[in-house]
Amino acid sequence: MFYDVKIINPRGNVKKVVPASELSKQYWQKFKAKMNIPNAKNISSGQQSKNGKNI
Repeated sequence: MFYDVKIINPRGNVKKVVPASELSKQYWQKFKAKMNIPNAKNISSGQQSKNGKNI
């Protein structure tokens, strides 16, 4: 679970708020890249043979 992160400048003012959804997205993209996992967009719901037909 991720939480919103507030980035504060040296004066104590909030400079930027990074939403939890953005943090989650960044984390999983880096995780998939590190583990060599293809994007979910490229994966179909079923397995396919080399000729493109579902197995």
